[in-house]
Amino acid sequence: MPRPHVARLGRLAVLALPSVIVLGATGITTGVAAAVQEQSIRASVVEQVSGVASSLAALPEVQDAVGSVVDAGSPDALADADDLAGATAALQPIASLVEDAAGVSYVVVTDDEGVRITHPDPAERGEVVETTVEPVLAGEEFVGTETGPSGPTLRAKVPIVDDAGDVVGIVAVGVLESTIAADRERALGELLPWSMGALLVATLASVLLSVAIA
Repeated sequence: MPRPHVARLGRLAVLALPSVIVLGATGITTGVAAAVQEQSIRASVVEQVSGVASSLAALPEVQDAVGSVVDAGSPDALADADDLAGATAALQPIASLVEDAAGVSYVVVTDDEGVRITHPDPAERGEVVETTVEPVLAGEEFVGTETGPSGPTLRAKVPIVDDAGDVVGIVAVGVLESTIAADRERALGELLPWSMGALLVATLASVLLSVAIA
């Protein structure tokens, strides 16, 4: 015959097993939900920055202002903030308005050498973009995370094309990774109470059921 303490341990294990199963299942479900939520947030940001950048690059006002300074600099003698002042005066109000309205971290417009015409920080205007520009100046769009003056950002870069089909500049729109992380934490904070509530209810139900069966 089994010893009494062994029998008690066996019964406790049987009683605890449903709770362990529920705990594991809830943990896995919460982890999967959090991962799906993060992917959804990032996909939404990609759509957001890509849409804003493409819309701005297609605006006649942006194309005209950038096109007006296409001869202000060359690869051997880049334009500076003074050379681009007229375009900056025309485009910075638009960039700032879009930043506020679209909820993005920055809108940067550059000339055809990648020199910034607009930037939230005035000190960065007239400076060369440090990140990927060559493929965009060749006509390709870019989406990815890079680190610039504002920090790591998920950004989209779209070429600005004139009526002749020539690339005259770039529109770059980004959202800080820290902002994305804050959105993820906020979403996770909203998810956890439901997960904990479901875990508590399921655990109590499984324990009561086990006790009743025992």
